Amino acid sequence: MKATITFTTLLLLGALLSGAAYTEQPVDTASELTLLMREMYADAQRMKLQVLKGKQPEVRQHFDAIHTAKATVPSKNENDRFRAAAKAYQDAVIALEQAAVADASARYQDMVQSCMNCHAQVCPGPMTRIQRLYLPTR
Repeated sequence: MKATITFTTLLLLGALLSGAAYTEQPVDTASELTLLMREMYADAQRMKLQVLKGKQPEVRQHFDAIHTAKATVPSKNENDRFRAAAKAYQDAVIALEQAAVADASARYQDMVQSCMNCHAQVCPGPMTRIQRLYLPTR
């Protein structure tokens, strides 16, 4: 026990003496893309409720900024894979917007799947949250 405390103390002292600096980051340093995707999520939740009520979902925006928003890690969205997934999402939103009420459930599921497909390849962190957007199976 004494050896562990001594080792930890020496480790901390060494870090301080070596000039290692600790810079505190703001609690929420969300990138433009993160903020945009939070809006997309909220919009999808709203549309989900409309579909569940048997209504035509109202598409409020097509999120064109998905192509230009800055990511936390720029390499994540500055590649052909991301650009193709972003276009697939927009195509799914347009298909949902143009769908008859009878097809809205299927088109909504396609839109959510487009989100999952991208996140499976690019940034898997939000996948659990995105799964909650799927309509319940009957």
